[in-house]
Amino acid sequence: MKITVEPVGPYQNNCLFLTGSEGRPLVVDPGAESERLLARLRREPHPPAAYLITHGHMDHLGALADLAESFPAPILIHPLDMSWAFDAANESLPFYGPPRRPSQPLTSLKDGDRLSFGGFEFLVIHTPGHTPGSVCFYFEREAVLITGDTLFRDSVGRTDLEGGDPRQQTASLRRLAALPPETRILSGHGEETTLARELRCNPFLREVAIRPGRRA
Repeated sequence: MKITVEPVGPYQNNCLFLTGSEGRPLVVDPGAESERLLARLRREPHPPAAYLITHGHMDHLGALADLAESFPAPILIHPLDMSWAFDAANESLPFYGPPRRPSQPLTSLKDGDRLSFGGFEFLVIHTPGHTPGSVCFYFEREAVLITGDTLFRDSVGRTDLEGGDPRQQTASLRRLAALPPETRILSGHGEETTLARELRCNPFLREVAIRPGRRA
């Protein structure tokens, strides 16, 4: 797995490019700076295999429509966030206006989906709390977990925005805490980390940690 992280936009969302055996990248959370991301895709030897959206906030999908129109590929998002992600209210002025809805159909995700794209197989883990439809993508073979804004290095996603729920967030973090400690964590903002480190250093995850050996 080749992983490239492109922080984009005023909130420096991590747009991820994951490339595997097929050479067709998975593009995760293309949040802003469409021209920059399009230039990167034009340099790739193969078009994207899919667009993976961890949640519906504007800083995670603001460039999605532009990319998908130039490089069509399946767009994967949970329906609980799909329902509002492209509404006028999903903005953060003066930094972000409402994201434009892609012209192509969106593919709904659900908890427990095991999907194959771009030479990868991964598990969808529904992790509500930051938003109702937040999801994480777990690449078990590669020991990589993409967490969006559910879990960060030393912190977690806020739950005081519309649709946030602290109790759901706690339950979601408990599921993630049960994954193998060697798992690499790629979050929506900030630096890469590991689950082992977060179980030691992240006070939010330490509070909800459960017995080793239980799995999501």
